[in-house]
Amino acid sequence: MSEFRARVAAGSLDQVVLDTLLERLAADGLVGAGGTMRTDSTHVISAVRDLNRLELAGESVRACLEQLAVAAPQVIAQLLDDSWGDRYAARIDTWRMPATTTRKDELALAYGRDGHTLLKPVYTAAASDPDLAFLAPLQQVEVLRVVLVQNYLIVIDERGREVIRRREAQVEGLPPGRSRITSPYDTDARWGVQRDTFWNGYKTHVTETCDTTRAAGDSDDEGAAITPPHLIVNVETTDATVPDSQMTEPIHAHLDQRGPLPGEHLVDSGYPSAELLASSQADYGITLVTPMLADTSPQARAGAGFDRTAFTIDFDARHATCPHGSYQQLVESGDPARHPHHRDHLLQGRLRTVPGPRAVPHLGVAAPPAHRAPPAGAPSATRRPGRRGHQGLPGQIRAARRR
Repeated sequence: MSEFRARVAAGSLDQVVLDTLLERLAADGLVGAGGTMRTDSTHVISAVRDLNRLELAGESVRACLEQLAVAAPQVIAQLLDDSWGDRYAARIDTWRMPATTTRKDELALAYGRDGHTLLKPVYTAAASDPDLAFLAPLQQVEVLRVVLVQNYLIVIDERGREVIRRREAQVEGLPPGRSRITSPYDTDARWGVQRDTFWNGYKTHVTETCDTTRAAGDSDDEGAAITPPHLIVNVETTDATVPDSQMTEPIHAHLDQRGPLPGEHLVDSGYPSAELLASSQADYGITLVTPMLADTSPQARAGAGFDRTAFTIDFDARHATCPHGSYQQLVESGDPARHPHHRDHLLQGRLRTVPGPRAVPHLGVAAPPAHRAPPAGAPSATRRPGRRGHQGLPGQIRAARRR
């Protein structure tokens, strides 16, 4: 499916159909500039199974092994023993993972070692034999390479040996979600979150007309005013990590290319910013009709404390007035010369208190929130029971080993 989508996107065939339809609708007067349009996004779930990090590593090795078994079984035949069949005979998500942390860690390291063991002879063969040069750019070979880079490290132990070690988020760090592969079968899918919704896949932004009245004179045979239909005029698809606000300007640019720019554009609070409110009007003549993004600071959520909006800041004079009316001189704690175009260092300095009627709270400080229990209905950490599958490795590998 991802290969088909790539071919369609490469030829811009998805836009050809929509552009042809819009031309016909515009000729019939059903779509025009200056009206009202609205845009909203929805999540699109990728047509692959959700995998955790352990399952992803194992399934990436298995998928690469399957592809190499068809492409060049003689290259990997000497690497395999019965343990490989035990680990990779069936899809990783069809059998039950170990229950203990120790067993899971052992399996994760086995996947990492198997992956590196599999790739070394592949790259060696591709570099030394021109007839096998096609192995290195195979899709699953490249996927396995990236998964290993993102989830494992090669370190040198005290004896000078190379050791495979799993990356830990709090120690070595993991790649950002926008870069991290989530499935070997759909390398464009990403994990996304929007409020209480978590999904693995994509996000689609749909723009449609939403005028409620037509121009004067548009009426049916009985003289009643005709309500125009709501028509889709633009569709944008991104991976699940792209914020809505990053798509506002591209949506306006594509509407401008097609012709039917709206006079008013209705969007939710995820799309606008102060800059976009001004630039949409200046560049495209579009008025964004939208609520602004709600304040999600700890102070606003708790309904207590003071955030930055409670302070009056005079950057030129380098002083602030606190919510109780006390005058505060801002003292820089860093070197502003290192960031000549960035003025936030003024807010990050210490406050030298001028005597006032009350004690003055620090900028942006609120009482630490109490520990929160998991929300009701949240999924537990236990894994659903799986079923054991027993499928042999491809016949090409077994035949190559016998030879």
